[in-house]
Amino acid sequence: FPNVPPAPGMPCQGED
Repeated sequence: FPNVPPAPGMPCQGED
């Protein structure tokens, strides 16, 4: 999915 702010409990894919 598009670059979004790292949500708690969700994988930060796109923004490493």
